[in-house]
Amino acid sequence: MKKISLKAVILILLLIAAICVALFVSFNDHSKVVTITDKERIYEKRGDTERSYYLVFGIDENGNAITFENTDTIWRGKWNSSDIQAALEIGKTYEVELIGFRIKFLSMYENVIGYTEVQP
Repeated sequence: MKKISLKAVILILLLIAAICVALFVSFNDHSKVVTITDKERIYEKRGDTERSYYLVFGIDENGNAITFENTDTIWRGKWNSSDIQAALEIGKTYEVELIGFRIKFLSMYENVIGYTEVQP
């Protein structure tokens, strides 16, 4: 019988942990009412890797500044980030459906997966 090395076991455990975290973040559904104050497209290039994503800035019901990411996500079958970004209007108030967590020291944002305009 072949012995599995410690490195292989650690690699497998890290892979399982990464998948669990991705699924947990992707299915943490919640919503917030936000008045949109600004929108932006971010483009990053690191070596041969390029990444583009949207940020949405707003003020929540308690007057707190808040930032969301708006990106496509395979886990939720969301492929309409550009459409959402175009539809959200500065100055209007929306109930946004979100997944994920805001983790500031990792520059992680909650991701917008849907929205409904509400009257303030």
